[in-house]
Amino acid sequence: MTKPVTIQNKNNSVKNILFVNPSKYKGEDIVYELARIFKNLNFILVPLCSEELSIKWDAIPNKNILNPFIKNGDMYKNIDIVLVPTQKAEAFGRVAIEAQSHGIPVIASKHTGLLESLENSSYMIDRYKDIFSWQNALQNMCSNEVERSKIIERGFKNSKKYTTLSVIEKFEKLLESLV
Repeated sequence: MTKPVTIQNKNNSVKNILFVNPSKYKGEDIVYELARIFKNLNFILVPLCSEELSIKWDAIPNKNILNPFIKNGDMYKNIDIVLVPTQKAEAFGRVAIEAQSHGIPVIASKHTGLLESLENSSYMIDRYKDIFSWQNALQNMCSNEVERSKIIERGFKNSKKYTTLSVIEKFEKLLESLV
């Protein structure tokens, strides 16, 4: 069992951690443990409309639950870090790209579609099933403003590859190459 940790960061700049779709597949157990460890951080959970949170979350005082019908732009307001601790194959990782487009750094599992869509633009966890890897990553992201700023910058740049206009341009080039 891990011990609670107090994050030391200047001006308490990191406060709100977002996790979308709490489920075993999406890494709920990892985020649950992080919430237990980092008691001075607020964990914002957005469950799917048809699912409810496990009862174990009742014991976590430093969590808030957002309405699953919230608009995407509103979901990312006041969020400092987004966690994407997917434990199984992820096709793309839309939440991570959306977060990056809002200038929010992402800590994500380093495998499958996330590895491809995020490349070097986020804090990627090799040992994504290991709570200590996540604990170290979150501690570093919260306490190292320089690293966090670099990841925000790389992430925002990465998100530009997935705008509607960018995708249309790539598609047009593909069509032109077929003619």
